[in-house]
Amino acid sequence: MEDPVLLNDWHPVAASSALAAGAVLGVQLLDREVVIWRDSKHGVHAWEDRCPHRGTRFSIGRVEKDHLVCAYHGWRFAPDGQCDHFPALPDIRPPASACARQFRCTERYGMIWASLGEPGCDVPGFAEYADDKLRKVL
Repeated sequence: MEDPVLLNDWHPVAASSALAAGAVLGVQLLDREVVIWRDSKHGVHAWEDRCPHRGTRFSIGRVEKDHLVCAYHGWRFAPDGQCDHFPALPDIRPPASACARQFRCTERYGMIWASLGEPGCDVPGFAEYADDKLRKVL
């Protein structure tokens, strides 16, 4: 999917309640595999679901001390996507090229939203969400 209108727009990818602190969730967005994960401060992150080392899916990894850890060789990635630890070579500083591909991600209206491109605006408004008289169904 290479349509710039779709790539640069926001898309709901998961219910907020489906992603607890420290959880990892694999989703598909516009024919791309994406991993959504939540840190201990409840921040959400969306990355390409592929470790840059050997291509293993991040979605089978784990969150450890607000870092996403790849299940294959245990490479540890900081929230900014940069690898900061090689377990097999603990004294070596990982190069800048050891970096996960990040996507824009935010949380609104009980949903986690992601964009694969550069959105030109914020998530669409939904004023009715704040109305307690209305029932919300996801």
